[in-house]
Amino acid sequence: MKRYFIILIMIYMIVTLSSCNSKVKSLFGEQQKAIDNSIEYIKNSSFRFKENINYDIVKIELAKENTWEMVRHPDYNINKNMVDTTDLIITIGDMNSFHNYAIIVCDSTTYKVIGNIPIE
Repeated sequence: MKRYFIILIMIYMIVTLSSCNSKVKSLFGEQQKAIDNSIEYIKNSSFRFKENINYDIVKIELAKENTWEMVRHPDYNINKNMVDTTDLIITIGDMNSFHNYAIIVCDSTTYKVIGNIPIE
């Protein structure tokens, strides 16, 4: 009886762990959409140093309460309702190199680019 109980517990743990693993993969897959959209935005932008950006270096953070104040978009103004604390700040490129990086803000639901944070 103990043996069956142990086997049942082991099967339960394997199923639980494998389902957690698939959630991590899908989360990364969703973040990959935001990364791809960010790279497309950079390549289509007028950023002066976009040819020097290393697109393999990516850092993702959550936006802060006041992030919307820093975000710019060439086609429209950003307002407070457009950026919230669930949205993603995606830095692409090496931040330790001159201007060879870009900071892009993406919507956490649609993964579309909201705008960029200018580098000073």
